[in-house]
Amino acid sequence: MRCRPTRRASSPWPTSRAGGSARPRSNSSALPRIRPKRPRHAELYTGTADVAAARRCYAEYVARYPAPFEPAIEARHELAELAAQANDGADRVRWLDDLIAADRAAGAARTDRSRFLAGGAALEIARPLDSAARAVKLAAPLDRSLLAKKKALEAALAGYGRAAEYGIAAVTTEASYAMADLYRHLGQSLMESERPGDLSAEELEQYDLLLEEQAFPFEEKAIGIHEKNASRAAAGVYDDWVRKSYAALAEMKPGRYARIESLDGADATAVTPPEVGAQFTAARESLEAERNEEAREMLLAALQLDPTNPAGLNRLGIAERRLGRFAEARAAYERAIAADPAYAQPERNLAVLLDLYVGEPAQALAHYERYQSLSGDVDPQVAAWLVELRTRLGQVSRTAEVQP
Repeated sequence: MRCRPTRRASSPWPTSRAGGSARPRSNSSALPRIRPKRPRHAELYTGTADVAAARRCYAEYVARYPAPFEPAIEARHELAELAAQANDGADRVRWLDDLIAADRAAGAARTDRSRFLAGGAALEIARPLDSAARAVKLAAPLDRSLLAKKKALEAALAGYGRAAEYGIAAVTTEASYAMADLYRHLGQSLMESERPGDLSAEELEQYDLLLEEQAFPFEEKAIGIHEKNASRAAAGVYDDWVRKSYAALAEMKPGRYARIESLDGADATAVTPPEVGAQFTAARESLEAERNEEAREMLLAALQLDPTNPAGLNRLGIAERRLGRFAEARAAYERAIAADPAYAQPERNLAVLLDLYVGEPAQALAHYERYQSLSGDVDPQVAAWLVELRTRLGQVSRTAEVQP
């Protein structure tokens, strides 16, 4: 069936030289010779209840007008969206695949927009493969079920890898997190897998050790991918998936990544007016509740009235860091240190910022040491961080020495 818009207020077809509509007669199988820049006849249906008509029109446009490339790729995207509205999962996948293929075949005609759409499509296609891999249970005999799970996992990893190749930050960070989490899932699945029922206590202990040996490389692979994803923060990429990689690393490698900033400090100083002190208190409560944007706005307002409040500046640094505003966080911590050089908390927090998020561990070391000095060396947690950091910096130095 031909696509026939019913709205008459304005013709969706190009205007003829005589000033009339160039819309073909109903018995004609040919669209106008002048190709439209946009599938305007399909757009008439977009946003209306007639999703089926819109799908029909966009599909006709794609079939008849593979070029120009930009409106054709947008039409494919619209067809995928319309399929989702119609709860037609198979057709959505079809158009996502078609969008990816069209972008791949476009050569020099590819655009940032087409790569963005294709990357998102590839990511969406990988997600069901992820679910399928997770659904495979490891049961005795382990070798058979493990083979099936690895095969499903490799398909999902390949799908995420294809998505990441587009170089779209939002796609790459999600794909990276998902790949790391799949490796972690496989390691955990091995440790939680069904044990043979005929093992003695000694044999079961040996079996568990073998499982640990098999699971360890997958956990290490997960950590490596999470670390690469987290390292994007230093380049200014700090979205939800990078944050999730940091959270995963804090669980998997706590000695390196489980480092939390300190909010400690008096809300008000001796010169802080009571009503401003109440503002600082409210801002701290917002920060404790993870309402970071709200806390930032409240702190900025209070600091207008008490600009050298050390705890307020320190907490502003925490809010800025959580929001991914690392330069602003650094400036706030440095202002807090300048306002009260004996106040230890901003030294600790600045060290965490430099070490975990900015990629300046050598500079972080001095601030950790200053924090310990100010706090009387009574913080065993930071003492452990210092040991880890000094070891890491020593390893970096020895690695650098053997480079040709």
